[in-house]
Amino acid sequence: CPGCGDFSVQAAIQRAAANVGLNPDELAVISGIGCSGRISGYINSYGVHSIHGRALPIAQGVKMANRDLTVIASGGDGDGFAIGMGHTIHSIRRNIDITYIVMDNQI
Repeated sequence: CPGCGDFSVQAAIQRAAANVGLNPDELAVISGIGCSGRISGYINSYGVHSIHGRALPIAQGVKMANRDLTVIASGGDGDGFAIGMGHTIHSIRRNIDITYIVMDNQI
């Protein structure tokens, strides 16, 4: 769609992984639903396309199961700041080593 930043975010994740020397088996990308949720399927890594607002709990579980993985969770503003706000707050509180990218399409 016009103005969509999803592919820019995908390219940035791929570039960052390459720059730090991550192999595909060292990275897990967990995404929410919607347009931004497709990112996990287009990056050469482990990936989960989760349900609306639940990318963070799944990402935390992945990290707890394999602490050696670099885990990136991504989703839209609805995932992170609407239906998933409780998970966002508690993920911050738990301070598990994951990266969370929220793409705000202002809808």
